[in-house]
Amino acid sequence: MSSSDLRPFLSLPRIPSTPMITVSPDPPFSPGPSYPSDPPFSPVPPTSISPPPLPRRRAMRKSDETHLRVPSRAASLREERQKKEDDQGVWWAGIAKWAGRLRRPKEERRDGWEGSNRVLQSTPSPPPPRADTPMSLPPRTISLELVRTFGVPLEVITDRERESEPDPVDKRDHVAEGVPRLVRVCVEWIEANAIDKEGLYRVPGSHRKVQTYQLSIDTGAFDYVFPVHESPHTVASLLKKYLASIPGGIWGGEDVKIHLRNAIISTPAAFLNPLLRKTLTSPSHFNLVRYLTRHLSRITAHSDINKMTPENLAIVMFPGVEALIEVLVRNWEEVFGREGEKAAEGGVGGVALAAE
Repeated sequence: MSSSDLRPFLSLPRIPSTPMITVSPDPPFSPGPSYPSDPPFSPVPPTSISPPPLPRRRAMRKSDETHLRVPSRAASLREERQKKEDDQGVWWAGIAKWAGRLRRPKEERRDGWEGSNRVLQSTPSPPPPRADTPMSLPPRTISLELVRTFGVPLEVITDRERESEPDPVDKRDHVAEGVPRLVRVCVEWIEANAIDKEGLYRVPGSHRKVQTYQLSIDTGAFDYVFPVHESPHTVASLLKKYLASIPGGIWGGEDVKIHLRNAIISTPAAFLNPLLRKTLTSPSHFNLVRYLTRHLSRITAHSDINKMTPENLAIVMFPGVEALIEVLVRNWEEVFGREGEKAAEGGVGGVALAAE
């Protein structure tokens, strides 16, 4: 290579040469002087170091499972006793309402509740027992049977209402005479506000409201006035529950129901009025059957809207005697009308044979 070929490279700046650097090895490690209190030094390879242990999970105690446990029998009894004590004031309010009214003479019971309040306020408290006589409780002045309605015999209800309400029924409606007030109020409300309601007596109402109405009626706190916006199914369910609570039912006994169910097969409709008067246990049961069947016949007159035929009403209202109820509903005028009353007063022959 000639010098002319190297001329381009000669013009470049010259790079100074770098001196050679020598690296000497580190001196051997010396732990230094040891003291009596220090442990002997022993190097540990890094790979043998284990990670710190994880914190252990705390064991679950029984107190953490309190919400999962079923309450004991003692706790349930305490809750029931507390609930009864809370409701005691409601019960005694109804009893006190009737106490003064029943102590007054019959001719003074039409003046309202002011007289009963005066009687309660003027009643002297019993004297304290003497030291030489054994301790005894004072006699009860009133019983819950004088207030309670559900589960009370039908004759007791009608006699009690006849004494407390001299003229409770409209004279124009003789069919309602001798019928419990609760039945009359429910029937009149349904016929005035919901006779066209579809599924009447078939669709259940609010169980909570029915329980509330029952409690207020049994304690004497109900004024027998349903609000206009109340559900018709709730009122109908309340009436069905009361009818189911009557001892012996509306017929007065299971044997009476079986006898009527067998007699309806061979008894014409014209003879059913005297048959019912002779078979039912009391006039109160006859009045109730007559009043309820008239109510059902009025509902079936609107069956094209409410979809409740005599067969449907007989099944949902009185299971077991559907044939008898269906005949009474379809032929109410013939059985309980003028012709039926004439047959009952005249003592139609053959009724005794049909009733046997």
